[in-house]
Amino acid sequence: MLRGQAAPLSPNEEVTLRRIALGAVPPEELRPRAVARLETLGLVKREGATLILTPIGKSRYEALPHASPLLKPAEKAFRQELEAIATREKLRAAET
Repeated sequence: MLRGQAAPLSPNEEVTLRRIALGAVPPEELRPRAVARLETLGLVKREGATLILTPIGKSRYEALPHASPLLKPAEKAFRQELEAIATREKLRAAET
């Protein structure tokens, strides 16, 4: 068994793993210490400016209690674009 599959995660590390899996938070807003530990365990890796789950990380995430289904990359990109549009609309509304 690989270390990343068996090593216990702190509550902060588990939350960070969930956030990376769902793309819910930009990488710069994640706890650096939790990200570093997840990288050390081989659960996540950097790809450009983003963090993604490794195959072991996906397996570990899916084993978490109440894990939401993972989105396909195209679905995730579409959702992020919709969120960006909504944010821009809110900013415009606040300016007027």
